[in-house]
Amino acid sequence: MASNLVGTVVTKMRSAVVFLWGLLSKDVRKSQQQSRVLFDYASDGIWESDLNGKILRVNAAGLSMLGYCEEEVIGRTFDIFVAKSNRARLYERVKRLRNPGAVDISEWQLISKDGSIVEVEISAKIYGRSAIYGFVRDITIRKCFERRLAFLASLSAQLSEVMSYDERVRISADVMTPRYADLCVVSMVENDEVHFRAVSTANEKTRMRFQAPNVQLDLRVPNRFSPYEVIRTRKPIIVLDVQAEVFPDSDVSASFKSYLEELGVTSYISIPLISRDRVVGLFNLAMQSRSRRFHQKDIGFFEEVADRCAVAIDNADLYQRAQAAAHARELVLSIVSHDIRNPMANIDLAVQLLQSSAQSASEESLHLAPELVEKTVSRIKSSLQAMERLIADLLDFGKIQSGTLSVKMESVEVAALVKTAIEPFEEKCRRKNLKLLTEIDEAVSRVRCDPTRLVQVLWNLIGNSLKFTPAGGEIRLSTKADAEDRVHFTVADTGCGVNNAELSKIFERFWQSKEAAEIGYGLGLSIAKGIVVSHGGKIWAESSEGHGTEIHFVVPVDHSQPNQPSIQSSPIVQPRPDKDLLKSLSGVRILAVDDAPENLVLLKMFLERAGADFFYSETVRDALGVLNEIHPDVILTDIELGRESGFDLLRRLRAWESNLGKPRTPVIALSAHVDDESRKKIQMAGFDLEFQKPFVPAVLVDAMARLTLQQALSENQTLEAGV
Repeated sequence: MASNLVGTVVTKMRSAVVFLWGLLSKDVRKSQQQSRVLFDYASDGIWESDLNGKILRVNAAGLSMLGYCEEEVIGRTFDIFVAKSNRARLYERVKRLRNPGAVDISEWQLISKDGSIVEVEISAKIYGRSAIYGFVRDITIRKCFERRLAFLASLSAQLSEVMSYDERVRISADVMTPRYADLCVVSMVENDEVHFRAVSTANEKTRMRFQAPNVQLDLRVPNRFSPYEVIRTRKPIIVLDVQAEVFPDSDVSASFKSYLEELGVTSYISIPLISRDRVVGLFNLAMQSRSRRFHQKDIGFFEEVADRCAVAIDNADLYQRAQAAAHARELVLSIVSHDIRNPMANIDLAVQLLQSSAQSASEESLHLAPELVEKTVSRIKSSLQAMERLIADLLDFGKIQSGTLSVKMESVEVAALVKTAIEPFEEKCRRKNLKLLTEIDEAVSRVRCDPTRLVQVLWNLIGNSLKFTPAGGEIRLSTKADAEDRVHFTVADTGCGVNNAELSKIFERFWQSKEAAEIGYGLGLSIAKGIVVSHGGKIWAESSEGHGTEIHFVVPVDHSQPNQPSIQSSPIVQPRPDKDLLKSLSGVRILAVDDAPENLVLLKMFLERAGADFFYSETVRDALGVLNEIHPDVILTDIELGRESGFDLLRRLRAWESNLGKPRTPVIALSAHVDDESRKKIQMAGFDLEFQKPFVPAVLVDAMARLTLQQALSENQTLEAGV
């Protein structure tokens, strides 16, 4: 009985054990299956090796990471993935893993099957005292991102250390080679032209190629691969394989292909340098080795580099311009203080002479003869003209510098233009015993230009030759047609000439030759260049020391048939009225408003001589206060009147007339402003006439006489209509 009971118990226990073992085996198999799935499909690489580093197992991610298949790695050691220089470190890490509980986490650069470097982070640990498990994560992208961030930070630091425009351009090129490119060229857009400013390469032949004078010729040929296309579209160009993309393209010129082939370019990127929403230059990167190519994924990083360089370079340019402007201001002040003091001194001496003569009229010995008075007055006028020319040149120079110089193009006879240009110099040349010759090519009869401005160019050039040419010499003004359908002007002299060192500087502002016979202010040639460029032309100089100088410039030919006469003998002519008009203001009541009493005194002398009743005020308030008392027929007002202006006077006068039903009083503006914006503002304000200072008094008298006559006729017509 007992034995049967024991047997039953044993049987049941055996069954239970079998059952439990079955359950356990099932869980183990399930766990193993799950482990296999995790091993096979993990996104990170999982490697299993023995304690000597022999590879036992590796998952798909680990194989894919390094470009191998399973048969190529099983049974081999980790040495095959590690550079020889790092193997000592590898053995040291494996040795440390033998310590109980040791875990090693470190970063490595592994060598893939194709020889490229894969940056990884490996977490390794010994399991079961017989196997090493390594979990490998690809951190190539992360490390690349970190390095690029560090590079950008370093680039910004380098650029911020210097403020020189040229230095920042050079740094922008130098930092890219050889790390990111074999060749880096930074080109800047200056005066609508692209100029190479910095080239960085280890290839001496390439460097010399970019120093050649015609290096830009091939780049200007339009095609979709050219860097000039980048300026037009404001978008980068990337060519991954020049041989496969550019060379087979039939639309690309042979010269451009030859240019790339000569430089040995295999791949290139061209990116616009954009700052303040304008393209300031080009950032060109090129590979010259077959083993190095750009990738599409690189473009974002290079655009970030280009953006930082563009802003830094543009800021340096602005800073340089600001410094130059400050320096120019000091030069202008120096010039004005010198060149205006000279004619002022002449005027002062002449006035003192006239004043002394007037005070001593009773003493015949001190009384000036009429011819001496005439000469003295002539000197005063000449000095005033010199001051006016200086002011006009400074204003023109300011417009050229700011890009606001305007030209009014029209069809002009070349012969008339030349005649106008030489007339003011004929007498001066005779007095200095110089020949002034002209040669006009009959093949070109008309030119499209602003005649006033182009005559100004010729005046500057002839006047400059007059300074440099000694007595007995020759000045020649010639014109001819050139091969590009332009009129070619030349002003040549037999003067002292310019040496090579100075020749490249003669169009710079404030440049003066040490050999100049007269003191000037060095703006004439700079202004001439600005005017010619504004016409779409080109100006240059040819000279050798001791053999004279030739200044050449070209402007477009005009083939149209004009409907208007050619230019007058002088571009600026102030008509003089008949002598009878000098008494034509008889009975006219004039109110003059000016905060400079000395101006009012002189104005009073001329207007009373013309028969006018003259009244004056120095402020807008005083002028408005006397309106009911004097009832002026005409009001003359300066524009600048201290706290208030001529605009305030006109506005308050019209409001006063409207409120009281008074007739409209003509108002004439007297202004010292000659810029286009100020003149437009005066015209828009509603003044009846505008006179710029200095003005011809007789012309003012004539204008007021006509204005008052017109006003009287208008009032009579109004009365008749009322009746």
